[in-house]
Amino acid sequence: MNPLVETTIACPHCWKRFHGDQAWYISSHSKLIGDPVLGAVQKRYAPAEAHHKANQVLDEEGWEMVQRACPRCHLQVPDHMLTSRPRFISIAGAPRSGKTYFLTMMLHQLKKSLSQQFNYTLGHSDSHEKRMAVDYEEKLFSSTDATQPVMLPKTETAGDHLYNMVHLNGVDVQLPKPFMLTVRKTIAGANARTQTLSEGIVLYDNAGESFRVDAEDSGKQRSTQHLSESDAVLFTYDPLLEAETRNRLAEFSDDPQVRTMASSARQVDYLEEVIHRMRRHRRSPDNQPMDVSLAVCVQKYDVWKPLVDFHRKNGQPIIDATSIEYRVKRGVAGLDLTEINIISAIVRSMLKDTAPQFVALAENHFRHVRYFPVSALGHSPREHDGFLKI
Repeated sequence: MNPLVETTIACPHCWKRFHGDQAWYISSHSKLIGDPVLGAVQKRYAPAEAHHKANQVLDEEGWEMVQRACPRCHLQVPDHMLTSRPRFISIAGAPRSGKTYFLTMMLHQLKKSLSQQFNYTLGHSDSHEKRMAVDYEEKLFSSTDATQPVMLPKTETAGDHLYNMVHLNGVDVQLPKPFMLTVRKTIAGANARTQTLSEGIVLYDNAGESFRVDAEDSGKQRSTQHLSESDAVLFTYDPLLEAETRNRLAEFSDDPQVRTMASSARQVDYLEEVIHRMRRHRRSPDNQPMDVSLAVCVQKYDVWKPLVDFHRKNGQPIIDATSIEYRVKRGVAGLDLTEINIISAIVRSMLKDTAPQFVALAENHFRHVRYFPVSALGHSPREHDGFLKI
């Protein structure tokens, strides 16, 4: 049985559900330009309109078409996402909470850790959208002059760098460009053949302003409707955006985000708006927790760590650089879940003291909640030309 016929998938761009064999084809010949949904791009063909010859699908000029597209928004969908549903992960948080730095550093570190210690590879899917993620990583790690301070652009609520504009049902609709990734592990089969285990991951990074109470989330603006498909939410919580936390840190830290360039935001309001939108799009009843994992990523641990006790295990601090344990005798690496849960409890106790309403809201609405100390950069940024740079 053709797996494309059997599988129902969700488009990573517009979240339409369809069977894989219903995906449209994208022309290859450079003369074939123009699409009623996307404008001046390579022409799209419905499966019934394409010319099938032997094992090939050809466009009007006789060139083979190998890329597929969503039948509604006509944006490209990687082949592997037509045969199995990827994991959808949404990143949310208030403006200036460090979402883009966190996402860029996390993916950079994951690529290294997964290959070094787990024999996995993490890479970008064969997608038209991968340029954005590559640009961010190059900005931080491939500068021609490492002595010059750099900064990532703020995630905006509009712009073709971060969003696709599509024409649906007579209306121009703005859709966020996702980060589409593939994680793979190759293992030796019992009969000496190799088997590759792979899974797709789709990440969404939104401007913090997209989660404001008065921000549009329907009609032309559908920037956060990915929450309808989210298997997990990474909420970037920045303690330095809370005035009370900054006051507590004033005697310990000379970080400019504590003193000269401080910002404030009511982050509990942004979490509440995420919850409202998730329940609205998923038609989830309000009287029970959602079966979604919430990871509260508490940013800038290098600054706020004086606020927590340094609990120790075997003489070593529990909150260190990693929770990966390598078992030499077994030749395998794994995550120390006990340590992760202990660290989560430590971070939770700090937030329970400084932001009790946030903790209560998170745990009332999500079935699975964990708290993680995060330091995307490992040190404070510095002021340069009126901006904070690294």
